Amino acid sequence: MWSRTVSELRAKRQKLEERVKELLAEQEEEDRKEDDDSTPPDNRSHREKQIDKLKKEADRIEAWLKENGERLGVNGKEIKSNITDNESSLMTTSHGSVQGYNGQAVVDSKHQVIVHGEVFGTGQDADLVPPMIDGTKENMDKIGHEDAAEYFKGKIFTADSVYHSKDNLQKCVDEKLDAYIPDKWKRMRDPGYWERRKQGRTTRAYFAREDYLYNENEDQYICPNGKIMRLQTKHMVSTGNVYRRYCVQEHDCSGCGLRNAFIRKPLDRNA
Repeated sequence: MWSRTVSELRAKRQKLEERVKELLAEQEEEDRKEDDDSTPPDNRSHREKQIDKLKKEADRIEAWLKENGERLGVNGKEIKSNITDNESSLMTTSHGSVQGYNGQAVVDSKHQVIVHGEVFGTGQDADLVPPMIDGTKENMDKIGHEDAAEYFKGKIFTADSVYHSKDNLQKCVDEKLDAYIPDKWKRMRDPGYWERRKQGRTTRAYFAREDYLYNENEDQYICPNGKIMRLQTKHMVSTGNVYRRYCVQEHDCSGCGLRNAFIRKPLDRNA
């Protein structure tokens, strides 16, 4: 079903109820006509089915709202709820956005065994290293490991760039892990990266949307140089399309080594 904030769900229910009232008014208008046969049976039947469907949808939202409140993210801000499965989350995948769960696993590469597995109702991996490490230590304690509390001390820990965050890195420091978690734009900072792109390995000379990391909980983007882009405008119309506009602080761009890959038309300060 729908994934929305609580206020958006209330607004959706109200719209459904208003539409039901409109359809009932149309029905009553038809009933007041002298010639009832003037309304084709198919039209009447279709309207009745539509009214019944909308009522059920509105009732379902109302029942959900009575038993549930706002769903909060790790930062304490509200994130979207789902009235079918509120523990799941909207995930961005190679097949588009899907409602589901984020499966995680910690693997002991020496012994080739999964030491902890868990699923989370969040689409981001930036906060998942702490619970996965703690879960692994709990498992070690349950099987009688002699020093479960220090299980990760001195061990090598690797994860891909989607796990690169302050909280995840701090957990690795706390556990005395020899951690290797690259940031998303490490390759782009390679001096030869753009030169290789110019040599025909790719035709794209500028950053595209997929190069920016989106934080759903904060509703903000992170540029390829690690700077935060906050929401500035929710409703911006350009060439007939409506966009949301995200901007970075001007001082964050000063001296940026990737600036030429962001700006396609240099600004004319004398204009």
